Amino acid sequence: RPVRAAEKRDYILIGRPNPSSGPLSAFGEPSPWVDERALAEINKDGGIFIKEAGKKLPVRIKLVDTESDPSKTGDVTSKLILQDNVDLMIVLHTPISANPARAMCERYQVPCICSDAPIESWLTGGPYKWSYNFFFTVPQIVESFISMWDSVADKTNKVVGGLWPNDPDGKTYAEMFTKRLNEKGYKVVDAGRFPTGTSDYTSFINLWKKEKVDILTSIQPPPDFAAAWRQCFQQGFIPKVSTGGKPIIMPSAVQALGENLANGLTVCVWWSPYHPFKSSLAGYSAKALCDAWTEKTGRQWTQPLGFIYAVYEVAADVLKRA
Repeated sequence: RPVRAAEKRDYILIGRPNPSSGPLSAFGEPSPWVDERALAEINKDGGIFIKEAGKKLPVRIKLVDTESDPSKTGDVTSKLILQDNVDLMIVLHTPISANPARAMCERYQVPCICSDAPIESWLTGGPYKWSYNFFFTVPQIVESFISMWDSVADKTNKVVGGLWPNDPDGKTYAEMFTKRLNEKGYKVVDAGRFPTGTSDYTSFINLWKKEKVDILTSIQPPPDFAAAWRQCFQQGFIPKVSTGGKPIIMPSAVQALGENLANGLTVCVWWSPYHPFKSSLAGYSAKALCDAWTEKTGRQWTQPLGFIYAVYEVAADVLKRA
């Protein structure tokens, strides 16, 4: 499948549904800068040799804004397949974004490379024949949280409040976090699943106060967590520890909290300038990629930057071997 359309048009086309706007836009922020940089490196010597075409073919992308909406994600992905006839799809940025896109790839039998979506949450959309994901597992994430919380166990009562919405991440985290935290001696206060976009968290905060929650954890889109966190302060609930993944891993999401509300928040770090890896496309370090981003945009490095770049490393390798 990856070479059929390319044979007819002298280039390989990759579809890129991306949350350039909406609640997940902080994840999609590095695109198209990093996409275009990776493509320039792939195409430096003419592209990728495709045996059936008998020559090198350059790689192009078509990046389309999903507006962070699952329905629109499915719609734009289907158009990339049916109208643009893409050879390969690349999707990222949480199961809210990745799962609707990969559903279309499965339906129309188009190969799909995915990342930046926790494995177990992504698997809720399976089974898969055409889609492949590389990222961290939820057990790896919960262990990183526990290691942080255990380091201050003498300062907390080990009562954890969960902000787990009604989406693939929220459902998976609620189940897997609760089981593992209970095994490690933590008590979990779970107020249940709730819709993304929820704006009033008073009932949650009242429950956390009643249950004497010392630790808060969330897997919400950044604007949703920002609303909840501001209301915690407004209503006098300030936990001793707060650890999140999705809500606060990007500088722009942290800055959006305003004032000093980000002080003391903790987060897992799954990619940084200090990770000791080199580009398989051009040989430079993770730090060099971050420095180039900052020089071009004036903005801080952001964790999704590395994973957007990495999907192109995988795509290039796959296409060379297809």
